[in-house]
Amino acid sequence: MKTVCIRKLLRGFICFVVVLFTPDSTWAKGPLVLAHYIPWYQTKPVSGVWGWHWTMNHFNPEQVLENGQREAASHDYPLLGLYDCSDSDVLECQVLQMKFSGIQGVIINAPASRLKKSCRGVKSNFLL
Repeated sequence: MKTVCIRKLLRGFICFVVVLFTPDSTWAKGPLVLAHYIPWYQTKPVSGVWGWHWTMNHFNPEQVLENGQREAASHDYPLLGLYDCSDSDVLECQVLQMKFSGIQGVIINAPASRLKKSCRGVKSNFLL
């Protein structure tokens, strides 16, 4: 497994490209397949608060709907349920799902204001 971290400042965000699972020799066989990964979802059980990306100051994940799903700011409800990006079990599951579906890497956005913390998080969360 090789990991490449490319930093580029775009409108106050640092874009990271973290390539997973794929040795350089396989890239020549076709295009590099990447997914956009958003690492800022938080849940109360893991992080102590329901993050803004689940609530958007309108939805209340503490409320469970009739269908058994938590109320959330999400058009499509995640199969794993509402997840926290700092949960190592969730990350392992998501990375394995990407690997098995043929995704070779991820593009991760992180705010420039959290650059040092973001770099640590990217390295610790994605080097499984």
